[in-house]
Amino acid sequence: MKAKIINEKGKLFGIINIIDLLVLLVAVVAVFAGVKFFKNGGFAALNAEDNEVFSGPETTLQLKFYSEEVSDFVASQLEVGAALYDESSTEPLGHLTGIETARSDSYAANSEGQFVLAGREGYVSAIITGEVEGQRTPLGATVGKTHYAAGHTFVLRAGDAKIYLRVYSVESKPRRLRRPLPTPETV
Repeated sequence: MKAKIINEKGKLFGIINIIDLLVLLVAVVAVFAGVKFFKNGGFAALNAEDNEVFSGPETTLQLKFYSEEVSDFVASQLEVGAALYDESSTEPLGHLTGIETARSDSYAANSEGQFVLAGREGYVSAIITGEVEGQRTPLGATVGKTHYAAGHTFVLRAGDAKIYLRVYSVESKPRRLRRPLPTPETV
């Protein structure tokens, strides 16, 4: 009796269905392609040289953080130059370069039961600016192994203060040149 490559049930060598084999091969190729893609930088590396928001791995970034309510005693602990840390990863983020405070942005119910914006006594809202070394990507910023983008919420340690806040903006800080570019007059 001669062995058939594909039997009457559609199985290859009597072991596996042809369609199952094709699905398995596609899955294996997809896994290898995914591993190679993310090993080479993933989405951050797509069109890196053409993408004007990609600045490379050693860029100084300016991250702004926002908190609607910070108690006055915590806000008084914020000082320019203080070290910044992400509480969840304990990775240093850089240092604090600016603090802006205003009336707290909290909502409370009025006499009609509607929620209205009202400041809360003993609290302020704060925008904290920090200078951070990280990688600017099309999806925000990567600092260490953590990805940050506008809206990302976490606990920030700034010197002696600890604040629950969100990322307000991510910007690349302009690089300083070591020597000025030549002007037409000097060339």
